[in-house]
Amino acid sequence: MGCYHGVIQAVLAYSGTDSARVAALCSETPGISESAWLRFQCVHGIGHGLLQTYTMNLPRALHGCDMLSNAWDSESCYGGAFMEFIVGGRGQSHHVAHVVAGPDSAGAGDEMDHSKMEHGEGSTFPPFKVRDPSDFLYPCSVLADRYQRACYSMQAGLIVERTGLDFAKVAQVCEGAPPPMRPVCYQGIGTYVSGVTARDPAEAIRLCSEGSMRYRSWCFVGVVKNFVDVTAKAEDGIDFCVRLGPVDIATSCYVAVGEQTGVLYRAMDRRAALCAKVEAAYVPACRYGAGLTPERPTPERPAALPTG
Repeated sequence: MGCYHGVIQAVLAYSGTDSARVAALCSETPGISESAWLRFQCVHGIGHGLLQTYTMNLPRALHGCDMLSNAWDSESCYGGAFMEFIVGGRGQSHHVAHVVAGPDSAGAGDEMDHSKMEHGEGSTFPPFKVRDPSDFLYPCSVLADRYQRACYSMQAGLIVERTGLDFAKVAQVCEGAPPPMRPVCYQGIGTYVSGVTARDPAEAIRLCSEGSMRYRSWCFVGVVKNFVDVTAKAEDGIDFCVRLGPVDIATSCYVAVGEQTGVLYRAMDRRAALCAKVEAAYVPACRYGAGLTPERPTPERPAALPTG
């Protein structure tokens, strides 16, 4: 997965961010158009690359994501930009060296002047702060509505910079987000937990259980989706869900596995074959997430099944 991020960043660093070139990058590469999972990695990598190119000017990078061909691509691109914003702000970016041809050179040139790009030379975008120590929910708190979901899904990675790996405190911060974004923020906790535990199921369950019961199922959704996203194996998600006790939480977990199966496999028969491996009681939940049936899972019918 990280390989795609690095390759796309390198392409944008050395080829530029002409809108037509960027838009075509993931559409014209053989194989990517045939797999939603590969396409996600590609357009997600564009988000990383745009933020790299625009030297941490997040609104400018997000605007670049808006130029992609459809909402799914743009949303996936946003996630890459937010991820790069987090690691870049820590000095952990994978930025490659930027080189531009000077006026007296033939290909080799001076190092790119990041200060000019950061201040939006040739654009209408003003400078953008990398961090705001007074605001735990920055940058989500200052961005347009269309970026909120992608932002809050990554916000846990910024919150831990202030709270440390105390996930009860991280959860408390998420509960201070606007109400519609609290489940999204909790799902982001799960994504972060998956990474920090190196996808250890038992430890991930322990850490997700430190948050409010009201939103806890969303944390597990974040964990299981990341399990599948990293390995591209839906079976890894099933192995996690089977460890969850409460029926409503397990149901939400299997719905999430179904959703990831829909990303991995375009063919409906492959989705169906995967869902057939799930515990019998939860097959309807997996099939619902995979888009194989419009019927919400029974008997629990959670009020708000985690999705996204």
